[in-house]
Amino acid sequence: MVEIYHALKKARFYISHDSRNWSASDKKEMLEALDTVLKREFKHSSKKQIMVDELELPARVVNALTREKITTVEQLAKMMPDDIRNIRNIGKKGIDEIAKALERKGIV
Repeated sequence: MVEIYHALKKARFYISHDSRNWSASDKKEMLEALDTVLKREFKHSSKKQIMVDELELPARVVNALTREKITTVEQLAKMMPDDIRNIRNIGKKGIDEIAKALERKGIV
């Protein structure tokens, strides 16, 4: 499932950045179709399979979580906000960034 997600993300990137021979309406239609599939695939993928670095968090937050061996959303979800806040380099701002990233991905 994660491989499909990454392949679709890569396809979306190439379509949005390198589609010289496509009409604007074709490009828009293809991007909308890919976005629909991406949302569906990501929503149905297991939390175990979603890596923290896929959440588009600032490097500071990803590095802090990784240093504490927190690499998946499942591990992150098991933690209380105070536990996360106590991780070096993650404070209230880090908690807010994590919450926004999870919300953007439709996880919470």
